[in-house]
Amino acid sequence: MDNRITKKRLSQLLSYDLWKIIALIVAGIFVWSLLFTTLGARLSEGQQLNIYAYNVKVTEQGQMDDLIDVEKDNGEYYSYEVYATRFYSLGDFSASNTTVSQQITAWSSVGQLDVMFISDTGKEIKSTDKDGKETFASLFDRYSYYFYDLDKLVTDAISYCKLNGNMTDDGTFDEDAIINFFNVRKKSDNFYRHGMIKAEQEIDRFEKIRDNAFTLRAWLNNPELSSIWKISEFENGDEKVTMKTGIKLDDLDALCGSNPTTGKKLANLCTMGGTSETGEGATVGKVVLSVFNNSSYQADLVYESLAFLVKTVKTYTSL
Repeated sequence: MDNRITKKRLSQLLSYDLWKIIALIVAGIFVWSLLFTTLGARLSEGQQLNIYAYNVKVTEQGQMDDLIDVEKDNGEYYSYEVYATRFYSLGDFSASNTTVSQQITAWSSVGQLDVMFISDTGKEIKSTDKDGKETFASLFDRYSYYFYDLDKLVTDAISYCKLNGNMTDDGTFDEDAIINFFNVRKKSDNFYRHGMIKAEQEIDRFEKIRDNAFTLRAWLNNPELSSIWKISEFENGDEKVTMKTGIKLDDLDALCGSNPTTGKKLANLCTMGGTSETGEGATVGKVVLSVFNNSSYQADLVYESLAFLVKTVKTYTSL
């Protein structure tokens, strides 16, 4: 039998079956992509730490890059869970620009927002009440309900360690409990099934959550630091709820000064940018650092945002 491939036979094959060949190639690519998406190891939202700045000017981008650099951190604050960090500037505030507001609403609905530097002038957003009186609010006020109450963030972090690592009040862990918890996590996520992550790394992750939570708790309970917290009030039925929803970086800078070792201070990192609707510029502005409450989306990973907050304060102040 003559099975030789000749130009004539190849030409006849392509002329009659070309569409079938193309269809098979497309189907093969689709099936491969589906298998890779379904079975492949991939990062979750919590494993990528997203830092945002809104109406805030980053004074030295290199310092921000160093702050979020996972390799330079070398496991001092972030755990093995953080594989990537990204910094996004949302630009200056503009009353006519509704795109940013829509983005923040959309991103928060899927747990993509982690930490934000945001201006708080009290005069950025103008509105008119039912009596025709003009009132002004800050960008921070507009989005404050997305932010974690810092007291609750500490409480949740400590509760997480106690529930899943049998941590005692003095911070001692039951390592067997952590390993058992880790084994449960491995079964539910493809990312851990390939043996890249070891149980010792999970123990280290719990220790970092504990250390960062204890650090922030000490700051929150220190009366000398009472002026640095951004206080927000919310209506809960007939009751007013008061929460600490951020750190006022300008006040922290003035109170604690620069890092005694490096000489870095928060003003070297960022200042308020842009202008307000009233035409007043950066001199009236303050910057607040806040953590988004992603506990319903990243139950195990939300505390990496706590690590960023603690790292920022320790890097740029004397605390």
